[in-house]
Amino acid sequence: MITQKIVFLAAFVLVSSCTSQSQESDTSTKKTDLFDKSLEECGIDDAEHDRLLRLSQDDFDQDFKGGWRVYSYKEGCKNASAELIKDYILFSQPHPPNSHGILRWHAGQLKAGSGRTKEAIQFFRGTYKDLDDHGETWNLYVDATIGFLENDKDKVQYVYDRLSAIEVPETLKEQRRQFLKNNPDITMPEGFVDEPQNLSVVRRLLKCFGQPYSEAYGDCEKR
Repeated sequence: MITQKIVFLAAFVLVSSCTSQSQESDTSTKKTDLFDKSLEECGIDDAEHDRLLRLSQDDFDQDFKGGWRVYSYKEGCKNASAELIKDYILFSQPHPPNSHGILRWHAGQLKAGSGRTKEAIQFFRGTYKDLDDHGETWNLYVDATIGFLENDKDKVQYVYDRLSAIEVPETLKEQRRQFLKNNPDITMPEGFVDEPQNLSVVRRLLKCFGQPYSEAYGDCEKR
C-alpha cells in the first residue's frame, strides 16, 4: 500500500510541478492553461470555475446544490466533474482542502463511472489510510474497488471475506441506530447497523461483477 501511495503522490507532484510553472509565467487569476474545454461544455465557464475553487471543502464537496455534484448529474459530465475535483485539490484558494482522501475518492468514482478505469485506479490508490488511523476497513474497501476495476474477482471475494469477519462494536451500532432515528427520511443500505462499513457495497461489486462500475455500485439488479 505504501508503494501505491508513493506512485499516486508522484503523479500529483508531477501535475503540481507543471501547473506551478504555468502559474509563475502568468500571475493573473486566469487559468487558461488549466481550464478543460469539457468543463465549459458542462456549463462551467471560467468565472464559475473560479467560484467553485474559492469554496470551502464542505461547500465544494458536500453541498449537493452548489458544488461539483451539480455538474456530475448532467449527462456526459462525470469526467469533467472529476477534472474539476482535481483542479480543486491542486489550486483551491483561499480554502485549500484539509483532507484530500475523500476528494480523490469522489474523483475516482467519477472517472470509473465514465469508463476511465486507469485514471480511476490512480485516484483510488491515493485514498489509503494509515492503519493506526482506523483505516483497516476503508483500505479493504479500496482494495475491493480496485480489484473490481482490474477484473480480479478473487481479490474482491477475499476482501468481502475479510470485511465480513470484522466485528462492529456495540457502541458504533448504537450510534448508527441513533442516526437512523434522527434522520427518518434517509434510507441506508441493508446491514447499515450491524455490518462493517461498505460491506454492502463490496457485496454488490461481487454480485454485479463484470458489469460497469456505475451499475455495480448502484446495484445492477435494480437498474
